[in-house]
Amino acid sequence: MASIYVFDPDTAEYLGEVDAYTSCVLERSWQGVGDCQIVMDTRCAGAELLQVGRVITIGNAWHKAAILTAERLDGARGSHRRTLTGVELKGIARLRITVPPTAQEDPDALGYDRVIGAGEEVLRHYAEKHMVNPASEYRKIPLLELEPAADPPRGKETPWQTRYENLQDVLSDIAEYCDIGWNVAMDYPRRRWLLTVSAGRDLTVGRDGAETFVAFEEDFRNLTTSSYTYDRGGYTNALYLGGAGEDENRLVIVRYVDEEHNVLEEPLSGLARAEEMIDVGNVELPDEAEYEGLHKYVSSFSPLRTLTAQISPAGPFVYEADWDLGDKVTVQVRDAAVGLSVRMDARVLTVEETYERGGQSLRVTFGKEEPTIGQALRQAQRQTVR
Repeated sequence: MASIYVFDPDTAEYLGEVDAYTSCVLERSWQGVGDCQIVMDTRCAGAELLQVGRVITIGNAWHKAAILTAERLDGARGSHRRTLTGVELKGIARLRITVPPTAQEDPDALGYDRVIGAGEEVLRHYAEKHMVNPASEYRKIPLLELEPAADPPRGKETPWQTRYENLQDVLSDIAEYCDIGWNVAMDYPRRRWLLTVSAGRDLTVGRDGAETFVAFEEDFRNLTTSSYTYDRGGYTNALYLGGAGEDENRLVIVRYVDEEHNVLEEPLSGLARAEEMIDVGNVELPDEAEYEGLHKYVSSFSPLRTLTAQISPAGPFVYEADWDLGDKVTVQVRDAAVGLSVRMDARVLTVEETYERGGQSLRVTFGKEEPTIGQALRQAQRQTVR
């Protein structure tokens, strides 16, 4: 099994490693924040190293870092099982909110923290302002730094505004809307934590000029099990975006989107048209209403198609060499009995790595997952606040 390295959260100093655990599960998320879980006997060597608040990595894979947030002890007949849970290290963003600048700091802000730029620039702006180099020294996370910015910056151009929202939610929304990924990795040689941004690769079958590709299907013997869902029940694509004003004087614009959230030029009609009203607050300009409305739509969007799969390491494509988190790949699922043949070109948005005595297994989510009840409740609360 892979060793679990343990680090001090205040100094990033190495404290030791644990090898004799029962199981370790780490979920890597490209745009959100994944979870981790370690199960062990309390008598195993190094058990005392694993404490709530400490940082762990999977061996020296510094980009696979997590922080432990809870533990549970279960006892039966003289033996005790200990379960520790946590989140990816980038979950430290949940400790901050987006405090807007005061009127003295920025007279034009009008109570919001506003920025315009490529997705990477927007994400780095909020990370810099609320974790790395905030106005108040008390809000600073001491070990955290930003990696050097890419030139040109990655992600599509967008304006963004926020006030008193949870920073983790804001960074995840920016990443999803702008089709980029983000992470906080250990920079162990420098004893620092490094916030990184990534764009992912296009490895789909049939793309222009492609010499290599990555595909998951039974023919390649790399798709062990799969679960595919297609649900149009809650899908909307004709968006009425309501801004400032009241009654007949309210600003309302209509925008049409496809399944990939691209804005359409032509209106939709008939049964192909599914309408939704989105409140964008006191926005007065149509362009701002469009941006704010699309941000809200994407962040609360329920996916039409969801595919999760158990990946076999015996296939022709090697994890973290041929493909990785954030890459766009091709997945093919067939069932001759019902005449089903589904091909998806989709991002690898989460990879759940499980380490046990029997070896390592991978569970992969292609495209956006259905939100959990907790995620749906948090989204509803955010809509109310905004």
